[in-house]
Amino acid sequence: MKKRFSDKKGIESYLIGLILAAIVIIIVMAVIFKACERNPWEENFHPGSEMTLDRIKEKVDFLLESEKTTEIIRFGLQEDYVFFATDKHINPDTELLSINPLRTGETQVTPADAERKCGQKSCICITKPNKKSMCHEFDEDIIFTGKAYENPYDKGPLFGEPRTGTGEGYLALADIGAARLYMEKRTTAGKTRIYMTIIKEGNINNGITAEEIQLRTLY
Repeated sequence: MKKRFSDKKGIESYLIGLILAAIVIIIVMAVIFKACERNPWEENFHPGSEMTLDRIKEKVDFLLESEKTTEIIRFGLQEDYVFFATDKHINPDTELLSINPLRTGETQVTPADAERKCGQKSCICITKPNKKSMCHEFDEDIIFTGKAYENPYDKGPLFGEPRTGTGEGYLALADIGAARLYMEKRTTAGKTRIYMTIIKEGNINNGITAEEIQLRTLY
C-alpha cells in the first residue's frame, strides 16, 4: 500500500515537473518570437531621436483629428542623423536632401531609405549614417513639405531639396541638435498637407522666423 502511494506521489511530481518545464519553454519561445518580430533596422537608435520621432507622430495624429492647424514642439536630433518624410506622391529615387560633402560627409537621402513597411504610405523617419532607418507610417494620404534649402554651404540646419509645384521643399532636416519644430496643417482640394520646419532662434541661425509663421497663419 505504501509503495503504491509512493508511486502515485512520484508520478504526480513527475507530471508537475513536466508542466513547469512546458511553461518555461513557452515563455522562452514567446520571448524569442518577440525578439525576432522586432525590425532589426529599429535597433540601437539614439533615445532622444527616437522620442522626437514618436512626438512628431503624436502631433501629426493630433492635427489630423483636431480643428487646430498649428503646433510647436521641442525637436532633438542626433547631429549625424537625418529626419525626413515621404509619401506616395514622391518618386522613390527622388533626392530629398543632399548634404554638402565638405560638411559632414557625402550623404544623400531618398524615399528608398525609408523602411519597407512604408511602401506607398506617408511616413516620417529618422535615418543614421549607415542608412538604417526607423519610421512611423500613416493610413491617411498626407503630403509632407518643409523649408527648402537656400544655400547648402550655410552653417546651421540643413533643409530638403525644393519640391516641384509646392513653392516649398521636401521635408528633410539634418545637422540640428536641439531646436523647436513648427508644424502646420492645410487642407486644400481634398488634400492634406503637413508643413514642418525648424524655428530660427537662439543659436539656430537658419529656419522659419516668428514673422514668417505669422504670415503663414494669415492664409
